[in-house]
Amino acid sequence: MKNSGRFVNHLAPFTALLACILIIGSLQQPRWKQLEHGDLSKNNFEQDNLNQQNYLRFWKSFPSFGYGNLLSDWIFLRFIQYYGDDPARNSTGYQLSPQFLEEIIKYDHRFVQAYLTLSSAISIDAGLPNRSIELLGNGLKYISPNQTDANYVWIYRATDQILFTNDIKGAKYSYNMAADWADIAGNHRLADANRKTANFISNHPYSKKARIGAWFLVFSRNQFSKTRLLALNKIRQLGGTIKIQSNGKIMVSSPKEN
Repeated sequence: MKNSGRFVNHLAPFTALLACILIIGSLQQPRWKQLEHGDLSKNNFEQDNLNQQNYLRFWKSFPSFGYGNLLSDWIFLRFIQYYGDDPARNSTGYQLSPQFLEEIIKYDHRFVQAYLTLSSAISIDAGLPNRSIELLGNGLKYISPNQTDANYVWIYRATDQILFTNDIKGAKYSYNMAADWADIAGNHRLADANRKTANFISNHPYSKKARIGAWFLVFSRNQFSKTRLLALNKIRQLGGTIKIQSNGKIMVSSPKEN
């Protein structure tokens, strides 16, 4: 009987996950049927957006059962699907992006790639830079400087602060923290670059060069083509140019300023 009880205890999490799969599948069925029949009217996009809200609401009360990393990966992949659905996003927007990140990091606070991927979706596409800055700031309490690309979370936070909230003091702090973390990770070249950027924006808070540099970060590291195109256009509007060298390295140049 003791062994039987132990088996039941081990089986419970798998049963819960199976139930989770079935529930998620039922939430997706309306969308699959719309795609199958080519029925993609505005009303259906709105219904799909409502289904996405229900999907995210479901995760708010769902325990991890010790599978937090798996669940956070699962929701992250769902966000990639959500973001890449251009017809739906053109109709209903990107306003659920912050909720996606909230649910992802609820299960894995240290998911660096999620912060880096969703930050631009929240600040640029959803138009909520303050929310992006807040979520990145909360996540940095849990992330270790030794994690791969962890210092970039500070850099992305600084980018939002420069481009969208004009918080030069906050951006300077974020760049200096990025430098400290890069030093800890052994990337002293990046650390030096971030300290130079912090000093530059402190002395030239309204410089186009700083903003071109911030948009270049978005352009060079973002995986979504429409965000890269937006960043490229912003660089050009500020008078900057992007050149591809013979070795394939991408460089950005800024106009001379008085």
